[in-house]
Amino acid sequence: MKRSLLTLLLFTYWLSACSQAYNGKKIGHVEPLQLDLIQDLDARNGDKEFEVDMETDMQRQYNELNFSLEYEQAIAERLGFEVQLPFSFYQPKSNPVPGEELPKNRMEGLKLGLQYTVAVLPAVQTSVAVAITHETYFHSFRTMKQKGGIMKGSSENIALIAAKRWGRHFHTMIHTNYEWMNLTGNKGNSYINHDISIHYQFERRYVLGLEYICRNNIKEEATIYPQARLALNKLAECTLAAQIPVDKTKEGIHFLVGLEIKL
Repeated sequence: MKRSLLTLLLFTYWLSACSQAYNGKKIGHVEPLQLDLIQDLDARNGDKEFEVDMETDMQRQYNELNFSLEYEQAIAERLGFEVQLPFSFYQPKSNPVPGEELPKNRMEGLKLGLQYTVAVLPAVQTSVAVAITHETYFHSFRTMKQKGGIMKGSSENIALIAAKRWGRHFHTMIHTNYEWMNLTGNKGNSYINHDISIHYQFERRYVLGLEYICRNNIKEEATIYPQARLALNKLAECTLAAQIPVDKTKEGIHFLVGLEIKL
């Protein structure tokens, strides 16, 4: 963990030294729902945001509530920093399948991230960015109480992001990342994830889109997310999505409803 934090600090210093002021008009890319960008791709120095995210996922055996506290700030032109604390809570349904163990309530961990937009090209409405993330994973509350352990592992993630705006309404984004994961008692694993999205923006905060996520771990897993983002007021947005696996699984289709509050 110390090595990862040192890498983050060195990365921050290098990017701060390399970043240059950019005073052009923001392109305003649309961010997919499942992919969490660290900051806007064309963020300005001093931009900051505190966000409370809540999402419910209705599984076959249980209902899942995801809750996270997130702070984002642009510490230089186009250089964003993020701290995130995610929580997960599970409630079994009335007739669970015997023998299937339900997930346990937990604070998922602590996530630290940096993102630098390498290029902003207004002439072609395109932005390119790189990001690095360190995430520490925690045991469930029950395991902490019974065994006393807190941390169960960590991961490092390096990503390349490319986004383009096509006229007034259409947006596309490609996010490719390489991740190293180390869990206690297990051999470290590394794998590649791809996130491809296309969105139609009616107004600034009303969006319909489709997101395709492919995870290459032991075997390739691909999922499609039809999604919508609706503004409720100046601070709150409602998000709606369906989780559809490309290959048939016992889990089937899930529906996700979320609420984002920016303070």
